[in-house]
Amino acid sequence: MNLIFKNLSPAASAFLLGAAHGKYDADIAAIDQALSMASGFIPQVAIVKEILDGLVELNKQTAPLAVQSDGQGGYVPTTNSHWNRETGEFL
Repeated sequence: MNLIFKNLSPAASAFLLGAAHGKYDADIAAIDQALSMASGFIPQVAIVKEILDGLVELNKQTAPLAVQSDGQGGYVPTTNSHWNRETGEFL
């Protein structure tokens, strides 16, 4: 998974962590409601809503509590047991 998110910017990381910890729940609920209403007119929007809901839930279930720079241009969860917080090196 590290290869997928190697180039994740600090802003993107902050957004995903914020979303996982409820920072954008009100905005997501508003988008969800708009998609629900739109699905009455365009049935395919219901699929988009389900995908969005699934991605939000996946992010909430898999996001770490906090991340820290690994000193190599990437970020690692602070709870990663394969990364030494003091030296910044992977074990």
